[in-house]
Amino acid sequence: MPVFSFSPNGYHPYVRAILVALKSPHKKSKECIAEILSEYYNLVQPASAASVLNLNDKDISEFDFKPSWAAIMPWEKKNLDEWCIAHHNSVFMENQPYKRGVTINDGWAWVGPVSESKLKIEVQRLDEVFNSILRNKYNRHDGNDGDILAIILVEDDGGWCWQAISGQHRVSVLSGMGIKEVSVRIVRIIFRRDVSSWVQVKSGLYSEETALRVFDNVFSGNNFKIAKKWEEYIKNSEFYD
Repeated sequence: MPVFSFSPNGYHPYVRAILVALKSPHKKSKECIAEILSEYYNLVQPASAASVLNLNDKDISEFDFKPSWAAIMPWEKKNLDEWCIAHHNSVFMENQPYKRGVTINDGWAWVGPVSESKLKIEVQRLDEVFNSILRNKYNRHDGNDGDILAIILVEDDGGWCWQAISGQHRVSVLSGMGIKEVSVRIVRIIFRRDVSSWVQVKSGLYSEETALRVFDNVFSGNNFKIAKKWEEYIKNSEFYD
């Protein structure tokens, strides 16, 4: 979910769910996670990929007519059709261990709406990671899926942040538990100054101006209109610090 920071003071729904679970010892962790994620998916329901990317009304583009899960980043190497196919298949495969037949049509982990089956899958995935790390701590390894995978985003002034492209559940649990440092495997470095060479800009899917705005929004981890109701919900929560 690139629209949210993993900071425990932020609004990432997975991190918020873990914080609530830790502060509610009288309830099962799965119940706490289900309550938070259900609220998130009900409150954050963008109409299109353009809404996910926080594009302005003047940014009339192909994204206005694409579902939310087609929100491709401007530095992604695949073209839009290739990315949608790969994303569709990836979501299908990650759902299968929990309930066969659940597809992208049941919803996407990043935003709502989601079906009851998809909600249960996301709750179970996060709860399993949470309880595994509680019992065994976090142990990375050099094998497949042994690390959180990340892209580094670098500002023009040299400032940088990292964006998780795999391992969202692990990062969220660790952040919610107060872990301040975690090893990640860097797969790519994106420099803001190289915007003209980003694949989606060269293809014409993004203008340079729009691509930079998406970069800046992801870098800052805020200013996404689709999340305003969710942010208000969290601010008014008894567990918000």
